[in-house]
Amino acid sequence: MRRILVLCLLAFSLHAQDSDRRVQWLADHAVRLRSIAPDDVDFKDLEPLRTTLKGVRVVLLGEQSHGDGNTFLAKTRLIRFLHEQMGFDVLVFESGLYDCAKAWDLRDPSRGIFRIWSASKEVQPLLDYLGARAKSERPLELAGTDCQLTGPASKEFLVQDLAAFLNRIDPKLAQGTEWDRVVRVIGHLLEGSWELETEPVPSLKEQTSFVQTIERWRSLIASHDKSPATRPWSGAYWRQLLASLRVFAEQNWRTDNKDLRGNPEVFAMRDRQMGKNLVWLAKERYPNRKLIVWAATFHNARALGSIETGDPKLDRLYDGNMPMGEVAWKELGGKVYSLGFASYEGEFGTRFAKEATPIVRPSRDSLEDLFARAGLTNAFVDFRRPPRWLRTPIVARLLGYTEMRADWTRVVDGVVFLRTMQRSHKP
Repeated sequence: MRRILVLCLLAFSLHAQDSDRRVQWLADHAVRLRSIAPDDVDFKDLEPLRTTLKGVRVVLLGEQSHGDGNTFLAKTRLIRFLHEQMGFDVLVFESGLYDCAKAWDLRDPSRGIFRIWSASKEVQPLLDYLGARAKSERPLELAGTDCQLTGPASKEFLVQDLAAFLNRIDPKLAQGTEWDRVVRVIGHLLEGSWELETEPVPSLKEQTSFVQTIERWRSLIASHDKSPATRPWSGAYWRQLLASLRVFAEQNWRTDNKDLRGNPEVFAMRDRQMGKNLVWLAKERYPNRKLIVWAATFHNARALGSIETGDPKLDRLYDGNMPMGEVAWKELGGKVYSLGFASYEGEFGTRFAKEATPIVRPSRDSLEDLFARAGLTNAFVDFRRPPRWLRTPIVARLLGYTEMRADWTRVVDGVVFLRTMQRSHKP
């Protein structure tokens, strides 16, 4: 009995020492962020990012949920630093490829960005910043990576802009049966008819005809418009947009709205196209520029299949999904840097939620617990040069507020820890 007790005490002692080493490492190596206020332009605390992001062209800024008000503030301050101090000058939102491009033309981001952000009090400083810099010598240009139609811009202008472009190729393209079919599909996508099940999914014959039209138009555009992709609204842009529109429609037709996550192959379609759109933006539309991406950490991540979720259905979904961040990483490698966010306490909720959801205290020895025990309030840790303990499976809540276990250095390149989270609010 005494021998067993001694062994238990020894095991506990070793565990405590290991935990203390991890906590001490974080206390010694984390970059402490003095502020998350967007108007705090004393960037001395962010200067270590220059070394971390050396050689990086695409920085992916994640969020645990779309209701993380403090993360929105922190990301806005990071964006200002990246733009003003490090030469990043394109901001790519998890919003429509068309909507954001048109919103940039209109100099009105709210007409392109999803309302979970554009109608959030905590995102207003970023929108004000985009507007203030729009007419400067070096604006922060807005772009979108989503295949979805996400804002008022597409409702107001997409059909007429597409018709105007096709008329330059052949006036007959923007009339007749094929044109009417495409306009009808766009209309239902804008209204959410198939998602809301207010309209039956078209027959397989109709679906096939739509796809054939889209691909025929893309071929014709490639033959007739040789303008460089770097030019706004080029033929290359419209070919990319039409490819995205096809994926958006096909995903709508194949999704079971009673079980949105039941088919991993269909669920993955959006992320894969967002990845293709991001690669196109980085390599063709903005080949010599540096991009910042604002999106959920789930979309920015890599190696989702390596995460132990504790939910067999979710495991299957993760195994079958290559998110946008991984698609981009496979093309651009180390030029992509994905930054996740983690919180210890507080609450979260979108600006539309009546009540916020309290954040449950994290498990002992989880990543959030280790950050908190290291005495950190707001801090950044680079995962590209981690100690051995950080390259082992650890419980964390980087994807939503559910604890999962993973070697997170395979999933993201770094983490910003915000000890306290506040929800997103109405302006």
